[in-house]
Amino acid sequence: GHVTFLLADTAYTTPTLIISISADSLTGQDRTVTFKPSSGVNTTVTANSTNPVFIVANSYVTIDGSNTVNGTTRNLTIENTNAGASAGVAFFSNSAYSTVKNIVGAALSSAAGYGIVFSGSTYGKILNNEIKRTVLGIQLQSLSNFTEIEGNHIGATADADKIQNIGIAVLSTTNFEVKNNFISGLLRTATSSTAGIVLGIAVTGDPLNDGNINNNLITLSKKRYFL
Repeated sequence: GHVTFLLADTAYTTPTLIISISADSLTGQDRTVTFKPSSGVNTTVTANSTNPVFIVANSYVTIDGSNTVNGTTRNLTIENTNAGASAGVAFFSNSAYSTVKNIVGAALSSAAGYGIVFSGSTYGKILNNEIKRTVLGIQLQSLSNFTEIEGNHIGATADADKIQNIGIAVLSTTNFEVKNNFISGLLRTATSSTAGIVLGIAVTGDPLNDGNINNNLITLSKKRYFL
């Protein structure tokens, strides 16, 4: 049946914490796995790891940061305090029907790590998250087809919490949807560029089609753009 891991403590800290759901885990449509805070609990998961805090290589896995049933509050913060480029918050690989929603994700600084990456993962959902203090906010890659990115807040007002490089990137993916996201607080040196939303291909000949991008608000240099 379905399994839910309830985070009952207000803080989980370890130098090398990695929560890994491997490809041999027996998940399925009637055997989903969910991580979320217990009712009324605000919790922070902190790791100092060169790898992402959550590594998911199986399907039907949900990370839900709300401490209420079907809620939209962000009561779970996931931080990776390692300075490495791969020190991410959550990485989904070859997963299907998995979801990350209602979390606050952050790295050590705007020059380290990333927020949420789906790689070769289909029918995913990245919903209502706040991603700050990373190089990259959210990325789809390697045919993460039929995945939805909606209602996320990427960036921050304070310089220390801004995104350095890209808010949302979609690479070599089809049938994606990017909508109703707020991308703000991008900051980089004067000699380098930043981007709110990037579309591209990783390898010549890869597909990038049938996507829907609408109603995203991007603020750069005190200017507002809707895309």
